[in-house]
Amino acid sequence: MALAESGLGSLDLVDGDVLAPGNVVRHVAGHDQVGASKVRAVEAVIRNHAPWTEVTCQEKSPNTPSDIGALIANADVIVDATGDAAFTQALAMTASAAGKPLIAGALYRGGFIARVQRQALMDDTPIKQRAELPQYLAIPPGDDSEDLAIPDVGCSAPVNNAPPAAVLSCSSLMVQAVIAVLTKRFEFDDEVIDVYRPLSEPPFDRIGRVDITRADHHNTARKRSPSLKSTA
Repeated sequence: MALAESGLGSLDLVDGDVLAPGNVVRHVAGHDQVGASKVRAVEAVIRNHAPWTEVTCQEKSPNTPSDIGALIANADVIVDATGDAAFTQALAMTASAAGKPLIAGALYRGGFIARVQRQALMDDTPIKQRAELPQYLAIPPGDDSEDLAIPDVGCSAPVNNAPPAAVLSCSSLMVQAVIAVLTKRFEFDDEVIDVYRPLSEPPFDRIGRVDITRADHHNTARKRSPSLKSTA
C-alpha cells in the first residue's frame, strides 16, 4: 500500500496464501478480507487508498526458476518480502540473469532485526555471494522460541514476538529502497541492517542502524540465520 500511495503506476502482487484471522495484526488488510487470497485482499486495500495504481494478482507462488522468470519479465523492480532465505537466493539469481533490480527485506530474531538488501547497480554484490564476504554481516542465530508462537507460527500467530511496529519499520525501509531504485537516487548502501531491540552480540547490541565500520571488528560468525516470514 505504501508503494502504491507513493505514486506507482502498477503493481504485480504474487502470493499463494489466504488471509487468516491471525494475519491481520501484521497485515495491511483487515478482518473484512479474512478468507480471501492475500493478493486480492491487498488489491482491495490499494483500490481504496491509491486507485491510480493498477494491480494485477498472481494467486500462486512460483516454484521454479522458469516460473520466477516469467513473473519478473516485465518488472521495473522486484520486491521480495517472503522472508524465505532459500527463495530469496533463487529470486536473486534469476533477477541477476534477467538484469532486473531486486529489493529484498526480512525480519530476524523475533522482529529484533530488519535487513534490506539491494541488488541493482553494477557494483552491488550479488546476494548469493554475500555470505562469504566479511563486509556483509551474519545475523547471529538465536533461540527458536524468539520466532515461534503457539498455536500458530510466523505471520499466522495471533501473538508473535515480531510486533506490528517492526513489520511497519521494515516495510517502510523497503519502500524507501524501492523508490530510490525507481528514481535512480540510490541513497542507501546495497545492504542495510536496523536494530529495533538490542541483542547481546555486537554490533547488534545498539538500537539503530548498524555501523558497518564498527561491525567489521565483530563479524566472526558467517552462518546466516533463517528469517521470519515477513508481511512487509
